Amino acid sequence: MDFIIGPEVITSYKRISYSPWHAFAEFVDNSTQSFFDNKKVLLKMYKKEKKLLKVSITYNSEAIVIEDNAMGMDEEDLKSALYVGKLPKNREGRSQYGMGMKTSACWLGDNWVIETKKLDNDTAYSVKIDVNNIASGKKDCEFTNIKKSREEHYTKITIEKLNRQFSSRTIGKIKEFLASMYRVDIRSDDLVILWNGEEIKGYDFTDRIAKDHLGRPYKKDFSFEVKGKKVNGWGAVFAYGKRRDAGFSIIRRNRVIKGWPDSWRPYELFGEERNDLVNQRLFGEIYLNDFDVTHAKDDIQWQGLEEEEIEALLYNELKEYRDFSINNKTGMEDERRPSVEQYKLAAVHLLKELESDKLAEKIELAETFPSDNSIQLVKESIIKGIVGIEQPVIDVKVNELKIRLYYSLRSPAEYYFVLDNANIDEIDIIVNISHPHLLELTSEQSQINFLKHCIYDGVAEWQARKIKRVSFDTVKVLKDQLLRASFEIEQEYE
Repeated sequence: MDFIIGPEVITSYKRISYSPWHAFAEFVDNSTQSFFDNKKVLLKMYKKEKKLLKVSITYNSEAIVIEDNAMGMDEEDLKSALYVGKLPKNREGRSQYGMGMKTSACWLGDNWVIETKKLDNDTAYSVKIDVNNIASGKKDCEFTNIKKSREEHYTKITIEKLNRQFSSRTIGKIKEFLASMYRVDIRSDDLVILWNGEEIKGYDFTDRIAKDHLGRPYKKDFSFEVKGKKVNGWGAVFAYGKRRDAGFSIIRRNRVIKGWPDSWRPYELFGEERNDLVNQRLFGEIYLNDFDVTHAKDDIQWQGLEEEEIEALLYNELKEYRDFSINNKTGMEDERRPSVEQYKLAAVHLLKELESDKLAEKIELAETFPSDNSIQLVKESIIKGIVGIEQPVIDVKVNELKIRLYYSLRSPAEYYFVLDNANIDEIDIIVNISHPHLLELTSEQSQINFLKHCIYDGVAEWQARKIKRVSFDTVKVLKDQLLRASFEIEQEYE
């Protein structure tokens, strides 16, 4: 009695549990492996062409095109590529089971065309695959060839009759994951990935590692074995972290199997799923070249107690960093924070302003200062010309407080911001973006900070009125708490 696999099984590939990024990664794996298998000859050619290995992915609602300038395929290579389950010649690379390109292409669409030309061959080949025809038993695919220059080398796969459409949010995640998966190739200048013509930049958070008082990074290398299989990598602590960025990236053969933005969090180090300091600050990379992967290459195929043994050994290696993450929240240096010397230099620049005659004139204005009634009339005029007429730039409700932010372009002479608190649980904040002070705010971050201070001034005044303690110190203390929230919010999972 024979064990038979019918051709209709190909239609089941569209139901494989792929994520979009792992489906696209199958093609990038093939392209990069073609490069690494032929690196010497391709580097020589790239030098002549003034190029690098490039994988270009083009997506729209009608078709997906994946094209590379790797080695390309001859007729024998192409036949092997279309042989489902035929193991690759090099099983030490990224092409593992002889299934990835076929299953991911079927997952993405029902019709696909492979066009390819191998370097130093004089013939390009093209084959058209109709998944439904193959499922019905028609195995012969339309095959053509054409003479081309021996120096051309490429593979182009066009997929149509798509089974899936991707939203802009999903496309953003695809690009994030590809940047993470191929970070080693990208930062080694071995690979350029394009999505709809836009280059995907590599992933790298190492510039955010905390440093001690001597400027040494909190980063530690480790190496050990589990059942004869080598494990190595590094762990580090963020100076300022986010839950989304923490965790370990599992890398196998220089390709991330599981990693940011869906990192591995071994229980021994990270504990239960929660947003504590360890889950915000501890991160690293772990290389598992000797371990098997799942079919979709989205996780390690653990054998026996391998995962638990690695977790225990990793805990021993990085326990001090785990403890540091918990116990040194205020002690860790935020690399964005200016040094004392930088603050001293800033004070020198500010001193020139404080010593100017212009500022002296503004300080000596008590006798000519407008009356409360005059100030109120000006405020009412500004409010009347904006609120209810212009669209707010921000319109948000925080607990019971409704906050609306407006921009005014009316006059540089108007106050830098005006607060309207006519309704008890609503505030309208009108920022004068024609004010001369804004000419000094040339960076995006300085503009964000200016708006933040205007909004928090308004909220602090509202809070002071709410608790019926309107004094200078009350408003300052209330605003202090709001400003501290900015940093705390930054630490949270996004």
